[in-house]
Amino acid sequence: MLLINDLPGMFARATLSASKSEFGAADLTIHFERDTVSGGVAFDNRGGEALGPLRVVADLKLNNLLSLFERTALMVAQAEGQEMQYASISHEQQLGREGTKIKIDYSALRAEPENLSFIPLEQEVESDSANLIVSHPMIRSRKQNLYLRTGLTMHNGTTRLFGAKMIDEQLRVARLGLTYDRIDSSGATNLIDVEVSQGLNGLGSSENGDLLLSRADGSVDFSKLTLYLARLQPLSSHWSLLATVNGQYAFDDLLAPELFGYGGEAFGRGYDPSEAVGDHGLAAKLELRYSNHLPFSTPQPYTLYGYVDAGRVWQRNETPLDDDTTITSAGLGLRLSLFGHVSAAVELAQPISHPVAAEGSDDARAYFTLSARF
Repeated sequence: MLLINDLPGMFARATLSASKSEFGAADLTIHFERDTVSGGVAFDNRGGEALGPLRVVADLKLNNLLSLFERTALMVAQAEGQEMQYASISHEQQLGREGTKIKIDYSALRAEPENLSFIPLEQEVESDSANLIVSHPMIRSRKQNLYLRTGLTMHNGTTRLFGAKMIDEQLRVARLGLTYDRIDSSGATNLIDVEVSQGLNGLGSSENGDLLLSRADGSVDFSKLTLYLARLQPLSSHWSLLATVNGQYAFDDLLAPELFGYGGEAFGRGYDPSEAVGDHGLAAKLELRYSNHLPFSTPQPYTLYGYVDAGRVWQRNETPLDDDTTITSAGLGLRLSLFGHVSAAVELAQPISHPVAAEGSDDARAYFTLSARF
């Protein structure tokens, strides 16, 4: 049943009823629903100062149109003033009957970051990435799941200043990871994700020492390890506590696309995306939640929350100019479901340890998100 519900656009539920043909027996009936087309649009102000805070994101999913249990997905995003444009397409295909999946995706980013100093740099960024990922559920149950995945990433990135090419690099990366989740006796949901990444010197990659690499000492044949831990602990019928940790350890100097970034929606919400970056990194977050329903004729779920997060990055080869202090922020927010398929969120985030680099200020920052799904 769980593997059926894992199929794109498929929803299945089972019911038991007394057998009409055999006394004392029961009939199992499986009810299917199909969602051929789904998608949504979201509008928020989390884009950061460099690319413009306001952004629009839209996605479309086409499920099982070929009756092969496949999914094709499209996504586009744009920041205000066309300072950032992003598009991606992906195709996911079932392999066999044991839950194995193969996914291929391609994404393109074009950006002209806003000048944050008095010098007009006329910066232009182009980034193209493709991924091939194969995943398989080693364990699939209501209590616990274990997924194994392997993949290959191909990334080409270019940065120009005043029209002159300053960065031109190609990365080819093999990845191996696993994700395990389990519901324990207290009702808490626990998740761990581990991934090993190995850069490849070949398949069209840049050469080590190339003058157009994003970091002079960066290695195309790097090795790194990432770890993500999360626990959602129910405290009562309405209260819960989310604790998450994200970390990275690099065995070689990394190029820019593989650096650990702190700041943005997941960790460091009081700061712009990737406010601090480094070869190594560690981030943690605690979020206390209160969930209930508004007393309307059709109850609308909402969640009030407060959080504190902290993060730190390190370079493998530290210099006196590197700032390796811990960056912290805290905030309050509300997530609310409106009219069934429409949802909204507001958040007030306070930078604590550092002013926001792009603004030179540690004033509280207000965020909003408005989204609709179909």
